[in-house]
Amino acid sequence: MKTAAIIALGALMQCLHQVDRLAQQGNWDEAEVRPLIDSLFHLDANCAADVYGGVAAIHPGLHGLIRELDGNASDAHLLRMAVTVLQAERKLSRRRGLLDLIAERIRSAERARDAFGLIHDNVIERMSAAYTETLSTLNPRVIVPGQPEQLSQPRNVCRIRALLLAAVRAAVLWRQSGGNGWRLLLHRRRILEQARQLLTG
Repeated sequence: MKTAAIIALGALMQCLHQVDRLAQQGNWDEAEVRPLIDSLFHLDANCAADVYGGVAAIHPGLHGLIRELDGNASDAHLLRMAVTVLQAERKLSRRRGLLDLIAERIRSAERARDAFGLIHDNVIERMSAAYTETLSTLNPRVIVPGQPEQLSQPRNVCRIRALLLAAVRAAVLWRQSGGNGWRLLLHRRRILEQARQLLTG
């Protein structure tokens, strides 16, 4: 399996771990989030590692991927969310109008990023809107379980949606690298081996 596919899966799991953290605790790890949000502005990168500024930026996601696929995770719902994101991205890929709308919203967010900074609320709100106007209209929808008091906070909701958009970006990389849902399930051992190699390489 291509290295790019493993990087994409690591990034996907990193997104979903931060989504889960927001839904449960109401906070995120800024260092882990930055390369994920930044990936939305790198649609024409030469390779998957470049999308995230290097493999080291998604080491936390690779660790999470290994935990999930090794059967040692206490948060197995993240793997179910990952499969749903992959399914949603496949549907999105066939909707040119929605893809164009996302591109338009990202250009708007890029201007906000240049004015305010990468993870300023203004940028995150625009990414959240892009998700709401596109992915939220498709089935299957990604269901995020969490604490009601956290999921009722508008700022948390915006951050979650922005990260789900970044998760879809990772799903695009996965598909472009030849990945699909069956590969994730049928090649678990190979994915584990390659993820461990990326962490030690």
